[in-house]
Amino acid sequence: MGSLSTIPQLFGTSPIFGPPIFGDYEIDVAKNPKLTETESEVFREILEVMKTDKDAALQMLKANVTPDSSGSLEFIIGSLYGEKGDNESAMEWFLLAIEKYPNFLRAQRNLAIMMVQSGEFEKAKKHFIKAIDLGSRDSTTFGLLGLCYVNGGQFISAETAYREAIVLNADVKDWQLGLAKALLNQKKYQESIAAVSYTHLTLPTNREV
Repeated sequence: MGSLSTIPQLFGTSPIFGPPIFGDYEIDVAKNPKLTETESEVFREILEVMKTDKDAALQMLKANVTPDSSGSLEFIIGSLYGEKGDNESAMEWFLLAIEKYPNFLRAQRNLAIMMVQSGEFEKAKKHFIKAIDLGSRDSTTFGLLGLCYVNGGQFISAETAYREAIVLNADVKDWQLGLAKALLNQKKYQESIAAVSYTHLTLPTNREV
């Protein structure tokens, strides 16, 4: 069996979405699938290719996906498509990974983030919730879930998600403003004003998650 932990980080940073969305691929066997023996062999073969020609590596990976694949190769393919800026293909492959391994934490979270980037807030919501159920406890996950709730008019749930995101990282302007909007739509005017005031007085510019 193998691990994906040696694959380098593929994604850059974003002021809204914070540090690399898709980091090193460490595999927690309780939340992510193990590579099969065959997949481990494929993985070793493509490591060097990925350093110099990711398009070739992508084709090699796709050629080795079978109905019996664990979901790990599908996840790597989705990540490579994401790096290329092809969100639609990336999401398709993350979905395939999840179909094969529903408790695939990284695939659930990454798919949700890409859905938010594509404006698919309602679809993203269930994948963020699943990622949280599987143990994802970071500011980005809760903050973007709050954004999904706001866009769906679920302001009480949005408030809860934003408050959790702020507990994890109070320095993100987007979460403070999202909380203010959720509070305003519940007619909690004083709390909303306080959140906006904190944003303007303490966070003059947006900071990375």
